[in-house]
Amino acid sequence: MLTRFSTVQERFERTGFGKFVISFVAVAIILIGLTWSIPNSPIKQWAIPFVRPVAIAGGLDQSWSVFAPDPPRSLNTFEVHVLMADQTMRPWNVPRGNPIWGHYDWYRFQKLKEWILTPNSGINMGDFIHWVVREVTYPGESPVLVELVSKVESLPPPGTDVAPTEEFHVLYQEILAGRP
Repeated sequence: MLTRFSTVQERFERTGFGKFVISFVAVAIILIGLTWSIPNSPIKQWAIPFVRPVAIAGGLDQSWSVFAPDPPRSLNTFEVHVLMADQTMRPWNVPRGNPIWGHYDWYRFQKLKEWILTPNSGINMGDFIHWVVREVTYPGESPVLVELVSKVESLPPPGTDVAPTEEFHVLYQEILAGRP
């Protein structure tokens, strides 16, 4: 039975009418996809009522802007500065991890960054800061001040002569009486 269908299909594809139908369907799919993808314009507004039924039925009504979104204009990062009693500064940054499984740690810290940089997120900043102080100091050392600093770097569009700028904001600061 399968050979009979493929034979009918092959015979249809060889006819002039079959070639016309296949070409028409291919061109229609391409035109509908292009119509749906172009920015809002009078041409698109005119064509949408005609192509909408076929576009929705064929799944061609998707927005392709997800693949070329508006790129971010700034890069937000944070670091923790721990000032020691001898006036040395010990910075803490998000660990990079190794190239094999380090991505999983990095993602966890990216989520932490989102929580920290989101106002009223409910994260206990003191607990996080004390954990960082314990990470960068040893028992017996004397940290005296810790601060969480947000760094916002502007990302100018490619090809422009605009120099990137940096802004620093202290999000949290605590005077310490020793290692927490």
